[in-house]
Amino acid sequence: MKRGDASSPCIGNESKPMKRTSNRLYTVPFPAAQGVMNMLDDVLVAEGVTAKYAYSEVTTFPDWIAGTLSGTTASTNLPNGDLELTSAGSVVTVSEAVTADFAAGTLTNTQSASNALTLKSHTGISMTATCTGGV
Repeated sequence: MKRGDASSPCIGNESKPMKRTSNRLYTVPFPAAQGVMNMLDDVLVAEGVTAKYAYSEVTTFPDWIAGTLSGTTASTNLPNGDLELTSAGSVVTVSEAVTADFAAGTLTNTQSASNALTLKSHTGISMTATCTGGV
């Protein structure tokens, strides 16, 4: 009997998560890894599936500001707060609005005119077909 043969009685471990579902409802964005860990904890442990991982769930802004925040800043950009990298410099804004601004840079397959940047035209083939019968 060959591996992968339809008559093989062996079923791999990858079949275990395929037959189970999680009924957890997520109401806010969450990391994909959290979904995987929840699936492991909620349903796959009963199938004998184990994994080595460490997990710490932070759910409130006070949790984010606790501890050492070296190079990071606690923020309230998400409903429960989040941790962001601290800015290492100043914000840079580049604004190009007129033809002279566009023309000053390197234009590859683009052209600037009338204060707009457009793609250069290229030759091509256009085909049109019409069905005229019961084909």
